[in-house]
Amino acid sequence: MKKSFLYGITGGLMILLALSACGGDSDLPANTEELTTLPLAEAVTETVSGQASEDVPESAITEAGLSEMTAAETISETGGVTAEAPTEAVTEGDAEMTVETTSRAESVTDTQTEVPTEAETASETLPETYETLASPPEHRIYTRELRVTSTEKMTVDAADLTEGMENDKRLTHVRISPSLGYTCVGFEAGGVLYGGNVIPLSMMSDGADIVLRMDYATYELPIVNISVEGREITSKTEYVDMTFSLENTEDIMIGVPGGIRMRGNSTADMPKKPYRIKFAQKQSLFGLDKARSWVLLAEYLDPSCLHNYAAMYLAAASDELEFTPTIHHVNLYLDGEYQGLYSLCEQVEEERLGIEMEITSSMRELTDFSFLVCMDERAPEEDKPYFFVPSVGRYFQLKYPAREDFAGKRQFELFMTQLEAYYNEMADAFNQRNNNWFKRNLYTGTLMDHLIVDQIMGEEDHVWKSFYTYHDATDESRKGKIRFGPIWDYDYCLYTPWTGEPNECYDIDTMVQYSNFFYRGFVESRYGSKVAARYSQHYADVLAELIPHLETYHDSIKASLALNQERWYSYDPNLTEDNFDFMIRFFKSRQKVLGKLWG
Repeated sequence: MKKSFLYGITGGLMILLALSACGGDSDLPANTEELTTLPLAEAVTETVSGQASEDVPESAITEAGLSEMTAAETISETGGVTAEAPTEAVTEGDAEMTVETTSRAESVTDTQTEVPTEAETASETLPETYETLASPPEHRIYTRELRVTSTEKMTVDAADLTEGMENDKRLTHVRISPSLGYTCVGFEAGGVLYGGNVIPLSMMSDGADIVLRMDYATYELPIVNISVEGREITSKTEYVDMTFSLENTEDIMIGVPGGIRMRGNSTADMPKKPYRIKFAQKQSLFGLDKARSWVLLAEYLDPSCLHNYAAMYLAAASDELEFTPTIHHVNLYLDGEYQGLYSLCEQVEEERLGIEMEITSSMRELTDFSFLVCMDERAPEEDKPYFFVPSVGRYFQLKYPAREDFAGKRQFELFMTQLEAYYNEMADAFNQRNNNWFKRNLYTGTLMDHLIVDQIMGEEDHVWKSFYTYHDATDESRKGKIRFGPIWDYDYCLYTPWTGEPNECYDIDTMVQYSNFFYRGFVESRYGSKVAARYSQHYADVLAELIPHLETYHDSIKASLALNQERWYSYDPNLTEDNFDFMIRFFKSRQKVLGKLWG
C-alpha cells in the first residue's frame, strides 16, 4: 500500500459539546481509570504539521433536554497546512506528534495512523470506536488532532452545567459531537489515547489540554478536499485560487493548484452549488485522459444522485456516441466543511471530443472548421457567441471555437453567418422530415442513440437546453456531417413536473414525448423504424442490465447518501430513498412502455 497523508483540509470541524447527565447508576465511567486506553505510541507513526482557525458559532446544537450553549461551552476546530506556523514537538515513545502553538491553543495535525494488527489488539480490549480497525481495511486510517485548552474552552460554572437537567443528576462527562462528515475516533490526554467521544470532566482541570482525533465519517467513496482559504465562490466566470486533493483512491492527489468557480444555470441558484475546476496543468483523475477542466455536479434536484450516473451508463453502451462523460461519485469537503455527495466527471469540451484544431487565415468554408454548438435558451445571458433559429424558436450557443481563436474579426463574422444559415437549414430539414438531407448531413446513429437514452430517462430539458451537436474537421473523411452529443444534464428527469425543488413526485408517467424538434422530425421520418430496431436489438438489454446494477451500486454508497441526505434534505428524512425507489419503478415502467412502442 502506497503511503499517503491527509493534507490540505482547512476550516472547522465545528466540534459541539453535549453534556451528559450521570448519576450513581450511570453506565459512563466516572473517572479516567475506568476508560480503556490505547497508548499514543502505538497509534501514531508519522505526522504533518498544520494550522487554521474557525470559531464555532455561539448558537451550538446540543442534545435534547439541554438549553442553548454559550460560546464558552463550545469546542471549535481548526485545520489545514501551512509552512509558516511555529511548531513544537511532543514525543511519546517512538512516536512524534507535531502541534502548532497559538495564543488560543487551537492546533491541528494531520496524522496517518497505522491500522492495529490482530497481534497488537489481542492482548487488550479496544474501545468500541476502534473495533472496525481490528480487520485492516484497504485504505489507511486517517485522523486529525484538535488541541483544545480546557481553561479557555471549558470554563463553565455549576449553574450552567446543571441547567435543564432532570432529577438533579450530577454531570460528570462531556460528549463530543463532530460536524457532519466527520467522526470522533478518540481523544488524547496526558500522553494516553482514549477511545470513544465521551470525556470525563475530571480531565478538564485548569490548564489541561485535550487532543481530539477526528476522521472522515465514511470511506466508501473517494474524498475530494478543496481549499480556497476562506474565499467565497460566487462567480460563474471568475476562478478562485484553490488547492485540490483527491484521497481514498488508487492514485491520490495532494495539494494540486488550480482554480474553482460556480457552473450551471438553474442549478447554480440551488442551495447545493455545482462547480467547475480548472487545474494549472493537465491532470488525470481516476485514470481518465488528462485535462485541465473538470466538473463537480451537485445533483441537488436529484436526491438519489443517480440520474446522471444512469444516463451515462446507457450512453456508454453506445457504439455511435463517441464520447460520454464518466461519473465518479465523491464526498466533497470545501475548506474542511462537508458539502455532500457530488458527481465528478469530465467537462464537455473540444479536447474531449478530439476536434481541436488551429484556425488559419486561409480557412473560409464552414466545413473547414471544427465546432461545438449547444442548444440553450439562456445563451443571450452569457458572454459567448450565439444565434436564434426562428422556425423552431430556439437559441444556439457556440461553445467552440472561441471568438479569440479566429484569425480575425472578419473571419469570425463570416463563420457565424455560415453557421447560423446551416442550423436554419437543418431546422427546416427536420420540420420537413427530409430523409435525404439527414443521410447527407448527419451521423444518424448518434441522433438515434441520443434519442433512445432520453426516452429511457424521461428527459425534457433537451427541449430547449443542454443539447449538443458538433462537427469534426480534423479528418477529411469526417468533414461535412454533424454528430449529436455528448449527452448531458439529467439531474431533473423521469418526466417529473418542474417545481424548482428536489423531486417529490412519485407518480409514474408513461408518456413518450418528442418535444425536441430533432427527435420529432427524426422518428416521423423513415428513420423511425430504425429507432425501434435499435432499441429492441440493443437498448432493451442495456436497460435490463442497468436496473440491477443501480440497485447494487446504490447499496454500496448508502452511508454517503445518508450524509448527503442529512446535509441537504433534513426536512424530509425519506427523500433520498423515496427518489431511488421511484427511479427503479420508473425504469421498470419504461421497459413496458418502450417494449410496447418499439418491441
